[in-house]
Amino acid sequence: VAGRVVLSNGLDYRRSVQPDAPADGRLTGTVDGSGALGPGWQLRAGSSYDVAPRFRLLDAGLTLDRDLSPRTALRVGVQHSFDDAASTYVQAGLTWRLAACDVSLTGGYATGTGYAQALLRFSMGALFDPLEGRYRLARPGAATGGALALQAFVDANGDGRRQADESPVPGVVADSSSGVATADADGRLLVAELGDATRARVGIRAESIEDPY
Repeated sequence: VAGRVVLSNGLDYRRSVQPDAPADGRLTGTVDGSGALGPGWQLRAGSSYDVAPRFRLLDAGLTLDRDLSPRTALRVGVQHSFDDAASTYVQAGLTWRLAACDVSLTGGYATGTGYAQALLRFSMGALFDPLEGRYRLARPGAATGGALALQAFVDANGDGRRQADESPVPGVVADSSSGVATADADGRLLVAELGDATRARVGIRAESIEDPY
């Protein structure tokens, strides 16, 4: 980490030995960096290169990401290849983060070949809901961090468990790092993408509960 920029570098060596052929060794490297660029923009840049048998750049690129709103993100990028058929690829896209999936619309163009493309991509995951005993559709990355299943109900006898005659509390609103979740008509909600730390903070909006007792 250098200031507010995160840098990484890697080297990879491969050597091929075949009968009746000279040994072929190749050392390649990659360098990547990311950091904030002004308010709201995230910059990522990277390049790969040959170190041996001779030094040369293979490619280089950069990507800019920005959240336009809590549910919408913009990405623009450019990638240039330095090989014999040198080409530059530019792309731009929008991503809409829906409750059960991400929808991305991306377009790209390669200058060397004139190749153009437009992609509509749906990305989703599956998360097990222990309250309903089944898997539910979730946004991508559901398995990369913790999740919370919550059952809100009127605990008439105070034993901490819901009985058949105890009423649910629908509409309870929970705030977390992954967004806002609202309990269904049976008082159940599932909050995913809480990260992989040992603790996570989830807040319940008091105004979403008619009777806090």
